Amino acid sequence: MSRRNNKSSCETPVSSRCQEQTSMQDVLKAIQALQQTVNEVRAETVSNREDISNLRGQLANDKSVTHEKKDEIGKIDQDEDERCTAKVVCSGGEGIRLYDLPKFNGNAEQCPLFRASFEDTTKTFKYTNRHNLMHLQECLMHEAKDVVQSLLIYPSNVLAVMKELEFRFGRLDLLIRSQLDKIQQFERVMERNVDSLIALSSLVRNFVAFLSSAKCEQHLNNPILLEQLVYKLPPSKQFEWARHATTLKEYPTIKQFSVWLSEIAKIICLLPQPLCQSKAEKPKITMPATQNYTRRVMYAQNHEMGQENHLEVKCFECAGPHLIVTCEAFLSKNVQQRWVKVKQLRSCFSCLRKGHNVIQC
Repeated sequence: MSRRNNKSSCETPVSSRCQEQTSMQDVLKAIQALQQTVNEVRAETVSNREDISNLRGQLANDKSVTHEKKDEIGKIDQDEDERCTAKVVCSGGEGIRLYDLPKFNGNAEQCPLFRASFEDTTKTFKYTNRHNLMHLQECLMHEAKDVVQSLLIYPSNVLAVMKELEFRFGRLDLLIRSQLDKIQQFERVMERNVDSLIALSSLVRNFVAFLSSAKCEQHLNNPILLEQLVYKLPPSKQFEWARHATTLKEYPTIKQFSVWLSEIAKIICLLPQPLCQSKAEKPKITMPATQNYTRRVMYAQNHEMGQENHLEVKCFECAGPHLIVTCEAFLSKNVQQRWVKVKQLRSCFSCLRKGHNVIQC
């Protein structure tokens, strides 16, 4: 019995050692598998990082290319026309940009620019009649559109539309007439408003430039038109022009008048501001609300004076309740005596009231 017990006691440690060895082997295998898995994850992470860096580089390149393209497009748009609004029209599978023409309402002075813009866009971008018809339908306004309304239906009528617009609004006589109207509507310059000569000088220079550009220089030799321009000057400047005209070898022209007037305008611009200011602007005088300062002339009839309001008035001659213009004592005097009295009272020479002068009356 004792031998058996000794054998069993000897076998028990051996089996326990075997079990411990197998468990240790299993743990080592698990650690090795885990380490292998970690290495694979690391390898995948490295590759993923490389892919991410590559993608970031591609995105950065794409952004730089996009910015370069945007800059190029912006430069092209600025060179073409910043005010033009572009539209895309598909024609034959290709996109064509249509740039809006300037608005045209029938003003004769706008017609040359409108015609030049139409011809330039058609030639540069090779627009067809259909494209130009879309242009005309959008840019024509008011009277210009009413004139060619029926022609804006079919693309084949584009040339007829331009000819009709040219005949109705772009004739040379209409352009010259519009410039002459500006000259005729300009008010005559007075002696106390010499700074208006600057505006007159600009008007005459523009008129000369227009006739030269339109190849109508023959109108610059028109003596009647020159006389109208000289009449716009104050009397003192008319005398100066007449004296200058005598120094010219040939007959004076509007171009020579423009050069002379420009020199006068330069001198006026260089004058000190207080001397150059217009005296035509009358200072505003605040009248009391209780008085009626209606202008009266010295030769007014008595029944007109009777229309004065019911406010109390006092005669400066006899202190009676009436105006001095109706005072019998004042009217009984002769003209010289009345003149002396008005100057003593410092009254207005027009209405014989105080508080202002004849310019402010």
